[in-house]
Amino acid sequence: MQNDYDTIFNARLKKRMNDKEIENVKRFINEAYDLENEDITKECEEVRDENELNEVNEPNEVNESDVADESKEADEVSGDNKENEVFEVSDINEIREEAPYYSSTELSSVKKNYKCLELRRAYLWLSAVSGMQLNRITQLLTYFESPVDVFYAQKSDILQVLPQRQTDILLSNRSVKLIESYERKLENCGAKYIAICDPEYPDILKTIYDPPIVLFYKGDISLLKSENTLGVVGARAMSFYGKEITDIFVSKIAASGITIISGLAAGVDVEAHKAAIKTEGGKTVGVLGCGIDICYPKENYLVYEDMCKNHLVISENGPGIEPMAYLFPLRNRIISGLSKGVLVIEARKKSGSLITADSSLEQGRNVYAIPGKLTDKLSEGTNNLIKMGAFLVTGPNDIISDYKKTYLDEDDSCSYIEPLDSIGNNERRLLSMLSLEPMYVDDIICEAHLTVSEGIAALLYLSNAGLIKEVYKGFYIRNAKK
Repeated sequence: MQNDYDTIFNARLKKRMNDKEIENVKRFINEAYDLENEDITKECEEVRDENELNEVNEPNEVNESDVADESKEADEVSGDNKENEVFEVSDINEIREEAPYYSSTELSSVKKNYKCLELRRAYLWLSAVSGMQLNRITQLLTYFESPVDVFYAQKSDILQVLPQRQTDILLSNRSVKLIESYERKLENCGAKYIAICDPEYPDILKTIYDPPIVLFYKGDISLLKSENTLGVVGARAMSFYGKEITDIFVSKIAASGITIISGLAAGVDVEAHKAAIKTEGGKTVGVLGCGIDICYPKENYLVYEDMCKNHLVISENGPGIEPMAYLFPLRNRIISGLSKGVLVIEARKKSGSLITADSSLEQGRNVYAIPGKLTDKLSEGTNNLIKMGAFLVTGPNDIISDYKKTYLDEDDSCSYIEPLDSIGNNERRLLSMLSLEPMYVDDIICEAHLTVSEGIAALLYLSNAGLIKEVYKGFYIRNAKK
């Protein structure tokens, strides 16, 4: 400032400025000085901030030009692949330091910054965790938004749903390596899977209370989208009458375009599958109560193989899961869940088939039952179902008509094939004695009051005419109209 004032003094001396002029010059000089000071202060602050920033970044020793180049290259790659990018992590432990477990409320913001597991693979992971019961999975999916949220959830949040032991099991299996291992197992056994989020998953199954989150399958998955489906269940230790009735009903129902659903078990189940397979245009779906790669019982293996190639076999249990008693009631809910109606053919008072019927009623499906003898223990279950309101059916067209698929004019009740006019009296006498209940040859001949030679000749003639058949050595039944 002193130099400035000296300038003014010299000017006053040289130009003889008056006092007012000198005051104006002073004010001008002071304003210029204040403005210069403000600019200098601002510049110093900017330099100080830059120095502090450099001190923070100094340990990384990153070249700014390199960072700019890498950033530009990353932006170009991101721009090209943004729409088709598949989000995936190799292991939850790899991102734990950078992206620790978040609560469900924080997860949405975390997903914007960290790669996430694909939804259908998250369902597969959840179903693959050993020891996770269905009700626990349902509780997890109710509490969290999706299985992806479960995969990334904080332990404290999981403990809000599961007890400590199952929480530890879940966390110890939280790895994409488990999913990859499971996918390899499926590939090795020739099986695939669909998750409940996939378009192939049947809508009708989503409507039940606890639908399976994953279905493993072999065969034609499009059969799950069949317009009309009928579940067929019954006794494992069925009678010959039950076997014949199953063949009669299923053959005609399958021929009408209705897909047959059953459990690939012994007895009525496997006979229903066989009848659908041998029917031209017939389709059938088997629901297992064990792993998708296991045929139980083993004697049904040929049917299982045929269905895997030409029809469909499904299970909510992955490879290697052995058949256990508690798995079969869970399987039954899938049979009824996939079906628009369920037909019960022979069932004891406390039969597993009645569990399927109960599931059907709970799911709003129709239940059909075939009546039987009051004294027959295999008919106690079906007769009780009819008494409680199940549809009594006497022929396959009762069901077909109810499905509004096909209407037939002729009487379709289960009647016997009429004998030819040309048959003799001995043959007619035998026919009048035979029914769908197997009868031994000695008893037939004795009750018909024929000699052995007459009886054998009559049985041979009736067999060749297709009016009777030998169900196993020495036992005959009368053929029914199909």
